[in-house]
Amino acid sequence: MFIIRRNKMPNRYTSEFKKHHVEAWWASGLTRRQYCESQGINEGTFKHWPSQSKASHRSNHEPAGNRSTQRS
Repeated sequence: MFIIRRNKMPNRYTSEFKKHHVEAWWASGLTRRQYCESQGINEGTFKHWPSQSKASHRSNHEPAGNRSTQRS
């Protein structure tokens, strides 16, 4: 059985890559889920990046205007 990955994201992400995407997410105004889907990043992986980023002082959650109580 073969596992086919639909995207070409690396298995390990550099701290620069994580910081870039955390900052881009905050600037985007999108929810975490929307941003991850648009970038092909696994949301379960991405959710840890804000706390790992030096930029985490801004927020560890959704951008203020886009908090979502709905799960899907």
